[in-house]
Amino acid sequence: MTGGTFAGVTTTSVLSEKETVVPAILVEGVVKSYGFGRFKALDGVNLRVESGDIFALIGPNGAGKTTLMGCMLALLRPNAGRITIFGKPPDHIDVRAVTGFLPERPSFEPWMNSLEFLRFHQMLAGRAGTDTARQEIQESLAAVELEDVAKRRISKFSRGMLQRLGLAQVLVGKPQLCFLDEPTSGLDPPGMDLVREVLLRFRAAGVTVVVNSHHLDEIEKVCTRFAFIRRGKMETQETISSITSKMLIAKWVQGKIPEADLLLKAVSDCGVTLAESNDEHAKILVNARQDAPAIISSLIHNGISIEEIYFDRRGLSDLFKPESDRRARKDLNDETPARI
Repeated sequence: MTGGTFAGVTTTSVLSEKETVVPAILVEGVVKSYGFGRFKALDGVNLRVESGDIFALIGPNGAGKTTLMGCMLALLRPNAGRITIFGKPPDHIDVRAVTGFLPERPSFEPWMNSLEFLRFHQMLAGRAGTDTARQEIQESLAAVELEDVAKRRISKFSRGMLQRLGLAQVLVGKPQLCFLDEPTSGLDPPGMDLVREVLLRFRAAGVTVVVNSHHLDEIEKVCTRFAFIRRGKMETQETISSITSKMLIAKWVQGKIPEADLLLKAVSDCGVTLAESNDEHAKILVNARQDAPAIISSLIHNGISIEEIYFDRRGLSDLFKPESDRRARKDLNDETPARI
C-alpha cells in the first residue's frame, strides 16, 4: 500500500507498490476528433506525468487542454491512442478511488450547505466512516477559508466561493491524483494565494496534480513540469526550471551608479556572470533563481545602492508567441554574455 500526508492526515491509496513505479499518467498517441473526424481537438498527443509532479497544461484558448483532461478522467473517449493512470485504464475503479477533480465551471447542489455538501462527497469517496472524517471536513473548509460560512446554503455563494468549495471537495477525498481545470477562475488575489498554498501542500505530500491554468506566474511558482499544447498537438514538455528566466536585473538608485570594478567583484563573489551594465541597471546571469538572495546581499555588502531587483520576464509566456519570435529570442539568449 502507498500513501502520503496532507494537512496532518496520513492518506493511504489502494494502489500497490508495484503499480506506483509506473508513471502516474501515460498518454500515448491520443486522438480526439469531432464532426465525423473533420476537426481534431487532440492530434496524436503523447504525455508522461510522474508520481508527485505538479504538472501544468498550458496553451492558447481552444488548444485542447480541457479535452485532454477530460480524456484522462475518462469523461471523454479518445478516437485513437491509449491512456493509463498508475498503469490502469482511467475508468478503473482503483483509479477512481484515488482521483480528485475540480472542473472549470463547478455546479453544486444549491439546496445544501457546505458541511452537507462535503459530507456527501466524503461518503462518495468512501471516507465517511473513518475516525477522522469530521476533522477532515473541518480541515478542508479551513484550507479554503470557508469555515465561517459552513452552514450557508450553496445557492447564496458567490462565484469565488463556489470555486473555493470545489477545491475543498477535492481535498476532503484525500486523493493521490488531482485534476484542476482553471482552479483560480473567479478568485480574488487572496483566493489565488489559497490555491497556491494548497498546491504546495499537495507537492509536499507527494500528491500528483495536473492543473490547467492561464495564470503563468502562479504556474512558475508552484509547478514542477509543464506541457505546452497548440491546435491539439503537444509542442513541448519540460521542467519549469528549464524555461524560466535566469537573468536578474538590478536597477540603481538614481544618481548612484556603482563603479565597474566594485560591481564586478560583488557579482563574481557569488559565482555568477555579469552580462551587461549601464547607467540604469545591470543584467546578471545566475546559475539558478535561488541565487538571487546571495546576489542581493553581496551587492548591498559592497555598498551598491539598489532601487529594484527582479528577474527578466522571459518564461512560459514566450511559448505563446509565434515560432519566429521565439527562435529570435533563443538566438539572442544563446549569445555569450559580455563582461565589463
